[in-house]
Amino acid sequence: MDTSGIKRITFRFLRPRGAERSRRAILTYHSVGGGPLSLPAGQFEAQMRLVSGEARVVSLEALLDSEPSGESCVAITFDDGYATVVERAAPAMNTLGFVGTVFVTAGWVGTASRRASDPDKGHYPGERFMTWEDLQALRAQGWTIGSHGVEHDDLTAVSTGRLEEELAISRTSIAENVGAPCEHYAYTWGLNDARVRKAVRRAGYASAATTIHGPVTEGADRFALPRMDVTPHCTLSDFAAIVRGEWDYLGVYQRARSFARSIRLGGKRSS
Repeated sequence: MDTSGIKRITFRFLRPRGAERSRRAILTYHSVGGGPLSLPAGQFEAQMRLVSGEARVVSLEALLDSEPSGESCVAITFDDGYATVVERAAPAMNTLGFVGTVFVTAGWVGTASRRASDPDKGHYPGERFMTWEDLQALRAQGWTIGSHGVEHDDLTAVSTGRLEEELAISRTSIAENVGAPCEHYAYTWGLNDARVRKAVRRAGYASAATTIHGPVTEGADRFALPRMDVTPHCTLSDFAAIVRGEWDYLGVYQRARSFARSIRLGGKRSS
């Protein structure tokens, strides 16, 4: 469902009084120019051109380690590991000198060929997953390869043993096949709780990302990093508003909804 119209109306009433001079934001994408849920390639290219004039695009590591500098920084991330990232997103970003981060579902990465996505597993329909060779190519271009688990499961709903296996196997598999440490994690559907966050930390990751909308503020929990989802329904002006922080009120709503859900579930799940 396209909720962008509701967000635009809400923004009129909750417009922030002033933009931050030093702002850190992580954008979330999935597929570019692929299946029916994919962001059109032309739309993505226009967004990349716009963000180049709004902020300094940096790697995820550089964003997390940056100090207030009087300028805004943006990191661009992709979840799941679809082939359109290497086919369409990376070439568009390369022309602007951008690098990104892709959080891959390790169990679906292909060896000799690209595997088809399975909507029953929560994948985008009509997509293909990257191969290890594709990921090696991205890494050679300066990209960061992070983990999105092994099977794209909700880790808050699995046993502790299964949780630890998902975190360890995906991290080891990515590091061995890409030839670089896997230090960052993205929760499937953003779902996490205290048990999952502790397990991610114990598994050796340096950070983990949620789907809560908002900037990365000073002192932010590195194992509950906010990110800003960019959907095909976002107009270019919507995208500019996201980058500038004009839709940051969404995070307040999401946290309130998450808190209410955790109360219903007896405090077992939170984001």
